[in-house]
Amino acid sequence: MPIFRRVLLHVVLLNVWRTEMKKMTAVEAATVVGGTCKTCEIKYQNVTSGGVTACKMITTCTDKHGTTTSMKDVNASNCGGILN
Repeated sequence: MPIFRRVLLHVVLLNVWRTEMKKMTAVEAATVVGGTCKTCEIKYQNVTSGGVTACKMITTCTDKHGTTTSMKDVNASNCGGILN
């Protein structure tokens, strides 16, 4: 995009922002700045610890504060079958 069009777009957006600015509470602001929703991914994986292999459900969740990971024992069929 040519520089003139980028500057013009920036000026237009700035004017829209100024005319639509309103007071809001900290709770309302938290939903806007980075959002408050979590995005989680679940996967199943065989995990070996101390010579024992178990099927685990691994949940990784990400939000504006960072990432958390948790593991939970689940049925071996979730990982593709019987464990040795």
